Amino acid sequence: MEKVPEPVLLRPWRDTDADALLAISSSDPDLVRQMPPVVSAEDAVRVIAERFPWSTEHVNAAIVVAGRAVGNVSVTNIRREGPAAGTAWISYLSAADVRGRGLVGRATAALCTWALRDLGLARLELGYRQNNPASGAVARRAGFATEGLERQKLVYDGVRYDVVTCSRLASDPVPPAEGVTIQPA
Repeated sequence: MEKVPEPVLLRPWRDTDADALLAISSSDPDLVRQMPPVVSAEDAVRVIAERFPWSTEHVNAAIVVAGRAVGNVSVTNIRREGPAAGTAWISYLSAADVRGRGLVGRATAALCTWALRDLGLARLELGYRQNNPASGAVARRAGFATEGLERQKLVYDGVRYDVVTCSRLASDPVPPAEGVTIQPA
């Protein structure tokens, strides 16, 4: 019998997700270093308003499972003009307690397919720390191909990290994203 994937909803963040964002941000020391400070529900509401919009320039989708926001997948730095027109940057994060279930990979695959089709983009880009194989698994699950390595690109707590760069093109095969529903703003 085939396992049915957990239903995932991608939708704009809401003020009512403040407690969930607070829980996500404190679930892993890496997230604490990479996110704006979120130490109270008030901080979470501010971050939702300032950093997690869903607009024509920045799409930030709450990854919702069983009614609870458990992560975020973003399409940002959307370029509409110039030599890099039709490109955007992808990022994702999740609460530590939902990792390893394929939720973020399916959510990222679905939002990227939506962005390439509905936003008319040609190329999506992302980078992940080489020492984070789980993030690499999400990128591959979402249809991204590895392009290279940026040595010592990021620094956290005084330590420099190599970053694996990846892309997904509109002409690439569409990866499966079963059980994911997108409700845009």
